[in-house]
Amino acid sequence: MANDTFPMGCYARDYSAEHLTAHPAQVAERLRLNFYRLDGSAPDSLLYFDVSALMANQGHAAHDGLGGEVMTETGFCNRPSGCGVEADGGTFEITRLADGVLEIRTSHLRVGMNGGIDGEGVYSSLGETYNEYTTYRLFAAQPEACSEF
Repeated sequence: MANDTFPMGCYARDYSAEHLTAHPAQVAERLRLNFYRLDGSAPDSLLYFDVSALMANQGHAAHDGLGGEVMTETGFCNRPSGCGVEADGGTFEITRLADGVLEIRTSHLRVGMNGGIDGEGVYSSLGETYNEYTTYRLFAAQPEACSEF
């Protein structure tokens, strides 16, 4: 990433039916990424993110019966272009952050939901194909877009 600054705030995208048809392996129909610092805007504080995805009824999400489910995860960014989820929950790299556009790429980024069998969580990945990169382009949005999924 050319710009070594962290993103802040909400980035969102609702993918159109045409886009999903053109990308049949894509697993997110709606995607939200919210970046924030727990102690305000202190530049040396850790940057966290929340990701929320409405899973598309296609790709491995459909195969796993997760189409239409909302899945979430929280993680942190430890360098300007790299963010991840603890316990081998995967990472994403920020490949573009300019003019209100955020692009990330991931080969595995875990998202999940509670309430699985016997109280265990149900998990998926925003990566489309195992061991291959998937790129998502999101756009700067008002904070409500990330809080009202």
